Amino acid sequence: MAKKSTSKGSYLPVALNLFEAEASKSQVQQIKIIEAAIHSFSVKGIEKTTYTDLAKTCQISRPLIHHYFPTLNSLFLLTAKYVRKTLLRLAMEGVESGHDNPKDQLEGYIEGCFKWVDLFPAQGRFWMLYFYHSSLGGKARKDNSELVDAGHKRIEGILQAGEAKGFWQVEDKKMIAKAIQLFITGGIVSCLT
Repeated sequence: MAKKSTSKGSYLPVALNLFEAEASKSQVQQIKIIEAAIHSFSVKGIEKTTYTDLAKTCQISRPLIHHYFPTLNSLFLLTAKYVRKTLLRLAMEGVESGHDNPKDQLEGYIEGCFKWVDLFPAQGRFWMLYFYHSSLGGKARKDNSELVDAGHKRIEGILQAGEAKGFWQVEDKKMIAKAIQLFITGGIVSCLT
């Protein structure tokens, strides 16, 4: 069930519950809109993306799109969360495939990120646009900073587990986690350009 948003009485999109076994009609519609937005934003940018174009692409009425996403900026930010959640899902599947072996977990996390590039090239193109927008400041920068910090902590947790099990000795886990994340980010950018 969608939660009421505090702005203009609109509904907060529920597309962040992306991987439920059975999605409601509303969730399916929102995901279709987000998928159309991924393509449109990555090809046209925010400024040239229109509700009309999105409606044609996903075959959902313009008023309904506007109901779910009152502004294109709100759609852009939620699309970024959708893309990041897809990336995170693949990275965490990689961690889980490593079972209790931190070395395999770290390798799986990195491989999962690169698997995302191969499986979702349109999301990768959108991610590049989002990455640029987050460099400009505002809500995108704040959201991206929080996501980056969470990524550092996930990697730090794997490093801690590996140290506890005697796989490696790491003096500055925070710095190594940041270096690994920068390696992943740079590798993704390289794959996409």
